[in-house]
Amino acid sequence: MARWPTRAHCVQFFAWYNRVQRHSGIGVMAPETVHTGRAAEVRKQRQSTLAIAFQRTPAEPLQTPHAAAAEVAHGCLDQPATDAEKSCLKSEM
Repeated sequence: MARWPTRAHCVQFFAWYNRVQRHSGIGVMAPETVHTGRAAEVRKQRQSTLAIAFQRTPAEPLQTPHAAAAEVAHGCLDQPATDAEKSCLKSEM
């Protein structure tokens, strides 16, 4: 009987975690943003917003414009790092 409430909780939690929660390891973006290939678009929008904010407040102590978070090095969050890990994963399937 407890199975269905647990499943409902997990569905809601994973939807929030993947679509809403921002992760510092992937440029302060939601995993869905990175996996759907929208990371560059979001980064460009953030950089534009930061540039506008810097132009409006140039007298701030920081004399250089802020930069948006760096691009994620790879497009897969759980991508195996080495060939050994890749072969291990293939053998488990």
